Amino acid sequence: MARLTSLLLLGAGALVLVTWLVAPASSQPPPVPPPSAAAVPAFADLDSIVTSLERLSRHDAADVDGTVMTRDPFQFASASTEPSAAERASVDAARLLGPDVSPVAWPRLVAILSSGPAEATVRRAVFEDARQLVRIVDEGGLVADVHVDRITATSVTLTAASGETTHLSID
Repeated sequence: MARLTSLLLLGAGALVLVTWLVAPASSQPPPVPPPSAAAVPAFADLDSIVTSLERLSRHDAADVDGTVMTRDPFQFASASTEPSAAERASVDAARLLGPDVSPVAWPRLVAILSSGPAEATVRRAVFEDARQLVRIVDEGGLVADVHVDRITATSVTLTAASGETTHLSID
C-alpha cells in the first residue's frame, strides 16, 4: 500500500508539472479601447493661456533698457525727486533777492579723511548736501555744484559757480 500511495502522489505531481509547462502563458494584457473625444476634458481658458504664451514669446529686446545700474558706495541716502525744504527755501530766497544775486547752498562739512604717509597724505572731505546725501569728495571734485578747491587737516575751501568762495572748518 505504501508503494501505491507513493506512485499516486508521484503521478499527481507529474500531472501538475506537465499541465503547468504545457499551458500557454498570457503575455499581453487585454486591449484597452482608445479614449473617445468626449472623455478628454475641455479647458475653458485654453485660449487665454495660448494668448499669454504668444504675448510672452513676442518679447522684444528693443524694449529692454540696456543700462546697468551701479551702486555708489559713498552715497548713503536715497535720492529724492521732490525738492527738499532747504532747496525750496534757497529758490524762494533767490526770487526775493532778485536775478543778480543768488544764494549758494553750501554743503555741510561732516569730516575730513586722511590716509597715507605724512609726506604724501591724501585727504578727502565728507559732505552732506541739502538733500541729506553724504558724499566723499577728493580735492578738485564737485559736491552740489560747488567745487572743492583745497582740503587741509582742519578745513576745506569751496568755490561756487558764481565765483563765491568759503572756508568750512570742522566743528
